Amino acid sequence: MSNVHIPILLALISYVAAAPTQCAGGAKEGDQVDRGQTWYVCKDGQLLEQGCLSEKKKRINAGDTFHNGGYVFECYKDDTGRFNSRPKGCVSEDNKDYMPNDTWQDDNYWYKCSMVGAAPTISTEGCVDSGKRVNLNESIKKGDLIYECKRNANGNTGFDIYPNTDKNVEYKKEDDHIQKMQNAPTFINTK
Repeated sequence: MSNVHIPILLALISYVAAAPTQCAGGAKEGDQVDRGQTWYVCKDGQLLEQGCLSEKKKRINAGDTFHNGGYVFECYKDDTGRFNSRPKGCVSEDNKDYMPNDTWQDDNYWYKCSMVGAAPTISTEGCVDSGKRVNLNESIKKGDLIYECKRNANGNTGFDIYPNTDKNVEYKKEDDHIQKMQNAPTFINTK
């Protein structure tokens, strides 16, 4: 090889060595790429899985949680080394996370998060009266009325109200509050 070819060969080698590494799809070294339900980083010419993508395409790391369709999901790495998400808990109407066996209430109902198979399920467990929980089929007496927490055939939960036939009760004006039968919020799955 002549001395004339050596500088050209060295220039070619340094150009190839300095060329940026690219991954499939044209991503450059260090680029973050979203595909399907997973996000990747381009490193040394390969797309390496980094975590999950939420329903709104937010990047989620392993062990972190996110909301999807009214439920809490967890991003995890499975036995094959792939990132997946799995349902973990419930999300209340006011956007708070609840895990299986947790309960909470609003002004009218109280709820429970349960796992049915691998799926979290929110069920309406009863009514709420003045901040106190009343279980389904339980009743409370208020003056000349009886309030019974019931679920009707349509799945609606609320108080059925009956006259209190006990003549020894004294009616008080503060007892006069009637909560009509209401539909449970639409995100609720009832038992």
